[in-house]
Amino acid sequence: MEEKGYLLIVLHTHLPFVRHPELDSAGEEGWLFEALVECYLPLLETFERLVEGGVSFRISMSLTPPLLEMWADPLLQERFLRYLDDRERLAEREIGRLGGEPDARRLARMARDRFVRSGRLFRDRWHGDLAVAFGRLFDSGNLEILASAATHALLPLWYTCPEAVELQVRVGIRRFEQAFERFPLGFWLPECAYSPGLDALLVRAGIRYTFLEAQSLFHGEPRPRLGVYAPIHCPSGLAAFGRDWHSHELVWHKEGGYPGEPAYLDQSRDIGYDLPVEELRPFTRCDHPVPTGLRYRHLGSAHASDFYDPDLAFRRCDTHADHFVASCQRRVEDLHALLGRRPVLVALFDTEHFGHWWHEGPTWLDLTLRKLACNQKTVRLITGAEYLEAYPTHQVVQPHLSSWGYQGYCETWLMGRNHWIYPAVFKALEELRELEPGASAGGGLSRTALEQALRELLLAQSSDWAFILHTQTMLPYATRRLETHIGNLELLLGQLRSGSIDRAWLGTLRERDNLFAGLELTDLYRRALASVVPSEPGQAVTSHDKSET
Repeated sequence: MEEKGYLLIVLHTHLPFVRHPELDSAGEEGWLFEALVECYLPLLETFERLVEGGVSFRISMSLTPPLLEMWADPLLQERFLRYLDDRERLAEREIGRLGGEPDARRLARMARDRFVRSGRLFRDRWHGDLAVAFGRLFDSGNLEILASAATHALLPLWYTCPEAVELQVRVGIRRFEQAFERFPLGFWLPECAYSPGLDALLVRAGIRYTFLEAQSLFHGEPRPRLGVYAPIHCPSGLAAFGRDWHSHELVWHKEGGYPGEPAYLDQSRDIGYDLPVEELRPFTRCDHPVPTGLRYRHLGSAHASDFYDPDLAFRRCDTHADHFVASCQRRVEDLHALLGRRPVLVALFDTEHFGHWWHEGPTWLDLTLRKLACNQKTVRLITGAEYLEAYPTHQVVQPHLSSWGYQGYCETWLMGRNHWIYPAVFKALEELRELEPGASAGGGLSRTALEQALRELLLAQSSDWAFILHTQTMLPYATRRLETHIGNLELLLGQLRSGSIDRAWLGTLRERDNLFAGLELTDLYRRALASVVPSEPGQAVTSHDKSET
């Protein structure tokens, strides 16, 4: 059978930087620990098992700098192992508590075994270094890793201060090089957010391609002849792949998609929300309800006796993998006939969907990759770099402003609940621009304070806090983080202006907000400033001098 087209799967892997050494336990650090147990470790093990079994596959993943920083942090690694021990003890207690419910006891035992296995793999197989483990998959050619911005800033909203965008991109690329000892070819734009001009910045930085929301291409000039079924080239030369919504909806949405299957585990029915906080505190170390990873009900549960059946869920997962593969085959055949060339279906997902929001997600992905590997004569898995190597020439289109947020623009991150973030940070950016020459030239404590000011700036720019303010899910924490980083930034700038730096306070701050300690942030910021040239009084634009790479 003739090869008719390609499937390009991209998993965007990101969490905000959360680290609280000043506390014995911080519930928000659990975001990372839950994702490790439910998403990152299962996917890593899945990919390694495929390679060891001789199954050839292709998949792309962005690994953002905040996540790489947290993975490598000794304090968070230690707390993760403590988290696993606590959850193992809780599962053991549950096994005893559920003595009269054999089906529920089976699920508690499975959860206990998962916590034990996660700890064993993390310590003994991967030695706590997940970047190295993913890097080996990168070396195998089965996984392509994408770089991303330093702290997941929504870049179009910062473009009026171009050195801030330059810094986000430069730090992101340097952190990628530090982790994987190579230069990235692809770059994930946070929230898939693009505005004209970002493509030239990425090309100047050496990036070859990125991914955009479909409407960014559909509203482009001119409209792409092949829609989202082939990449386009921006005027700067950057290649951009457009998102295929059909592939996304099948895998993402509960209504009409696979995750809504009644046999699948109900992730919302965690015992952390059903049992008293006082009873769980010895295991969660929290004074408020938090997820524990112990869940017993399926989505279709209607009675107290309805418990999740993992064997039935696996069979439904296998059926859904068959359906997805058949759907891709049918679509590429139809598109091949219509377009007269091999289309590429670009499926973009948050990695946390696979395991955290959809428990069966890693199993579904494993089955799907295996089935596609057995039938790549019709649909072949491919990465962005491989596709561009095979097909280097594409239509030139100027994409439109867009993101994968609500209604396809930036409203989620710039509306009534979060618009106050930007004036405060822009004011600090203006002061930073004026202070930088003297502060960096001064060396010593001044340079250390400037480095920390840049960390606080990057942390304040994270799109995660604006998103949480919009959704109002963890409102007090997100507000506190923003006010803290902006306040720290303003204090540091004030001390740099006065020449009176509080050494003890600066040391405490550096210990807590310690990301990118291995990077020369001051040098990267100076290069970012150098790439911005004045055009008219009061204006700044990004230089297109390709010598600055």
